[in-house]
Amino acid sequence: MRFLHFIFLWFPFVVLAQTEHKIRLYYENDIHTLHEAQYKKIDSIKQLVIASDSLVIQIDGYANAYGTDTYNLYLSKKRAMTVATLFDQNYVIYTQGFGELESTSAENRRVDILISSYVFEKEDISNTEEVEKKTTINDLSNLEVGDKVVLKGILFVGGTDRILPESTIALQELFTYLNTHKEIRIHLIGHICCHGTMDPKIDGINLKTGNKSLSVDRAKAIFTFLLRRGIDVSRLSYEGKAYLEPLGKGDKYDRRVEIEIIE
Repeated sequence: MRFLHFIFLWFPFVVLAQTEHKIRLYYENDIHTLHEAQYKKIDSIKQLVIASDSLVIQIDGYANAYGTDTYNLYLSKKRAMTVATLFDQNYVIYTQGFGELESTSAENRRVDILISSYVFEKEDISNTEEVEKKTTINDLSNLEVGDKVVLKGILFVGGTDRILPESTIALQELFTYLNTHKEIRIHLIGHICCHGTMDPKIDGINLKTGNKSLSVDRAKAIFTFLLRRGIDVSRLSYEGKAYLEPLGKGDKYDRRVEIEIIE
């Protein structure tokens, strides 16, 4: 199963126009290195996008069903990582090897590259207050030390820590809050749902890594986003609480990340 992870930027009074370019590289059996035609293919798509903070590169490696599961996972990762080294490391690059796909077809020996570029365009607005009202998801004003707030509008790919694009505005609100309140330190707390009869201290499985660390990883994903946007690490911390603190309102409410004001 393929998961995509995007990070977008948002600022008041602008909208984002998306351009996407995707290429697919095919391989011979047991090969992870590139040949000349593939290098040219990568060079051509790199010319189509503008280098900026809003550029996102997603690289997914795959193998077909020949060989063992362990070997195919290794091979798919090697393919993805080899391609990743050809891109500017200042860009936000997500690289993942997914192992084998369900057949021996040659089309499954591949790397998929998705490059998304987001450019800013002026929005024609006549009522600033109305626009701000519509785009507010979390009210982070008037918070005090010890306050704990559920971050609404931040969504993840099911079973993983990959943030969905619908989270754009909520993430930007959190960044703006921290960027304009330099004295604030926050603690990010991840929670999961649907634990059944399992020990609530046992975390969910992150399907991206296979580790039982889903609540921790989701809190860390937001932590990492804020770091990349320039928030100092001394102002941030995170942890996962697994299923230790259900809200009693249903699964969708238990799947959440909270912030606690520390200072």
